[in-house]
Amino acid sequence: MNDSGDDMPKRKEPELDPAERLRRFKEAAKAVEADESGAEFEKAFKAAMPPRKKPKK
Repeated sequence: MNDSGDDMPKRKEPELDPAERLRRFKEAAKAVEADESGAEFEKAFKAAMPPRKKPKK
């Protein structure tokens, strides 16, 4: 062990309350210019994901 105290686990940051989470979420959404309907997300998601294959019977 060293004497610098590096052996102690780091403290976990406190959980955010729902109002703070919502505020941060809205800030992030504005930063990436997200729309409220989610249509742009769905479009990008479908473009990035390969088409779903039907299961073999």
